[in-house]
Parts: sequence; structure tokens; C-alpha cells
Amino acid sequence: ESYDRLMQGGVADMVFTDPPYNVNYANSARDKMRGKDRAILNDNLGDGFYDFLLAALTPTVAHCRGGMYVAMSSSELDVLQAAFRAAGGHWSTFIIWAKNTFTLGRADYQRQYEPILYGWPEGATRHWCGDRDQGDVWAIKKPQKNDLHPTMKPVELVERAIRNSSRPGNVVLDPFGGSGTTLIAAEKSGRVARLIELDPKYVDVIVRRWEDFTGKQATRETDGAALDQAASDSSTISQ
Repeated sequence: ESYDRLMQGGVADMVFTDPPYNVNYANSARDKMRGKDRAILNDNLGDGFYDFLLAALTPTVAHCRGGMYVAMSSSELDVLQAAFRAAGGHWSTFIIWAKNTFTLGRADYQRQYEPILYGWPEGATRHWCGDRDQGDVWAIKKPQKNDLHPTMKPVELVERAIRNSSRPGNVVLDPFGGSGTTLIAAEKSGRVARLIELDPKYVDVIVRRWEDFTGKQATRETDGAALDQAASDSSTISQ
């Protein structure tokens, strides 16, 4: 139903999305004690993670006709790839986001990258709009702070994918809106973003971030109410 309302019978030209990683991610214990952040929805599903991804990716693939980028923890890449194929996706490669820093942990080697699945719907004719001299390792700095969402991606990362796989005016779909990075990257590159976000907290974050970036006022489609006038009861935001 969310996809039908969002897409209004159409399909997206590409997808960039960053679903939960199934790692029970949150910011530091200090932040949680302060109440700054809260757990990410659907981020601790255990063995049910495959079913969750399949249910999310099936309508996403069905509503896209071009390139698809899906970020994921390296520990769940096999689950993501299996769910993507089962949902009707054609896997092409994994793009490696090489970060400028890593987070200290208990592993022997500290992880300094995040993989991003790249593919498209099986049988689709994708449009490559980027240069042909690009590699699959993208060295892009992390955001200096994750103040809007604990797993924020840099706008530069999403914008590169958008410019490579779509044209100005094309529609970019993100069914896990998070902090709205896909929306900002689409705005910067002259594309149209279509987002879904289930958590009312992050719906507010997305809208306010767009307002701050554009200097415009967002209104609710059903009644024209501005954010400060409307209750945060809508899970679908569109540009």
C-alpha cells in the first residue's frame, strides 16, 4: 500500500537505500544513557532477517526499472544477495565504500569499509550515465557527526550513485528513508526523490532537513498542513 501511494502507478528510474543491518546498532552507551538516540527499527531480527529483506526488496524491485544500490553490513552480505535475487533482482557487483576512519572494536582487524550491493531488476534495461573509468572502491569521508541518524551516509556517496544511474528529472526511490540523505542527494542533482520511512521521529528529521537545505516549507499532501501544524503520523514522504 505504501508503494502504491508513493509511486501512484509509476516506477522509479533507480533505487538507493540503506536498510537496517541486523546488528542491533545504536550509538554509544553514553548517548543511549542521555536518551539522544534509540534503536533502529527492524535492526535485531536474528534468523528472521532474510524474510524481512525479501519482504522489503520484492516491492522495491517491482517498482524500479534501473540501477539499484543497497547498503549492508559485510556480515549480512550473503543474506542480502540471496534475498535480492529471490526478490527478482540481478546482482552485478559490490561497491566498497572505503571510509577515512574506523570504529574501534574487538575484531582482530578493524573494519574501515561498508559494502553496497549494485544490481537491477532481472531483465531490465538499465541506463548507465556515468564515466566508464570508475572503479568499485569509493573513498569518501564519513559524515563528521551522525547527529541525525546513527548510520548516516555522506551525501557525496549517494549523489555519485544517483548521477551514475539516472538522468536529471528521473525518480529515485528509497524505501528506508532514515535521515533523508537520498532526498538531499536527489535535490542536489536535480532528480525527484520518493521516500518511505516508518519511524515518525525520522519522518520529522527528513522533512526538517529538506526544509533547511532548500529554504522551502514542506506541506502535507492530504491537507496542505506545514510540519509544525501537522502531527507526525505519515510514514511516506515525497519530494
